Amino acid sequence: MNEQAMKLAPGNGILARYPGLVLLFDVADDALTAELLTAASTAAEQDQPGRRLGESLIRLLAASGGKLPGLCAYGSVEGGVAALVHGPATITIRTESGEVRLDGRDAVTMVDKVVPGPVSSFQAVLGDAGADADTWSALGTGIVRADAFWVGGPAVAEPPAEEPPVAEEAAPGPPGVSGVRCRKGHFNDPSLSYCGICGIGLTQAGKAPDHSERPSLGVLMLDDGTSFALDKEFLLGRAPEQAEEVRRGTVTALRLHDPAVCDVHARISLDGWEVGVTDVDSVNGTYLRAPGAGTWVRLPSGVRSVLRPGAVVAVGGRQFRYDTYRKS
Repeated sequence: MNEQAMKLAPGNGILARYPGLVLLFDVADDALTAELLTAASTAAEQDQPGRRLGESLIRLLAASGGKLPGLCAYGSVEGGVAALVHGPATITIRTESGEVRLDGRDAVTMVDKVVPGPVSSFQAVLGDAGADADTWSALGTGIVRADAFWVGGPAVAEPPAEEPPVAEEAAPGPPGVSGVRCRKGHFNDPSLSYCGICGIGLTQAGKAPDHSERPSLGVLMLDDGTSFALDKEFLLGRAPEQAEEVRRGTVTALRLHDPAVCDVHARISLDGWEVGVTDVDSVNGTYLRAPGAGTWVRLPSGVRSVLRPGAVVAVGGRQFRYDTYRKS
């Protein structure tokens, strides 16, 4: 990322460039300036510096009561870059598939996105300045005054490509699973001791093995009171409908309106009679609080975690609870 030349536009902002990471922010007091620069230099020394810087900026934003100056940041993550903006600032990223533009004024807190590589150019601007880069300017690593920068040449806006129509195909029915039927014929998870419908005991003599269509495994109860039946898989995020698997109809988009939620943040999957959650390489992470536990655990990205009834999951500033009618 840092092999590309960086051009600058002079100004009063502060631009810090380290290997794998760039931070541009508006004028702040000396103490906050020192904290921001320390966060950037520390993140640059760690694995996936873009992710580490994003986590530090979220903490600083909370500690400052939301009073961070306008800023732009991007840094390397596995498979691409993480970009973050806050306040009056914009960042534009060009890739082979098009242009991504983030504006900090679109969110109360911070706008972030993981952009898959390779990336051809970046442009970051503080405020509404329409500054041009000094033709002679170049920055390898270091800290200088600037209000904007370009890497790989100024980004040129193009009209958005027209999205291809989504085929109206019939959704496949729920997959069959192996289970047992109680004496009244209700289909159940074979690990249960009692029928989830009528409550009758599933003793060895009172249950019959069967293979049938999987029933709903419960509900997701969101923090705003809405609920979703778990008879299909969900992709959660601020704009999950953009994902290819949603377009194919293999998973259902569940949009969460929160600036700390990534466009594609987490996946709820069904495997047999189990419900699982997987963090989809989000910047701010996915957190799990097990039933009866008082602490949150950040889930490793890309690793499926099984949810037990009563578990609570946090994505960005949103939460949901997994509940089921099934009796254990």
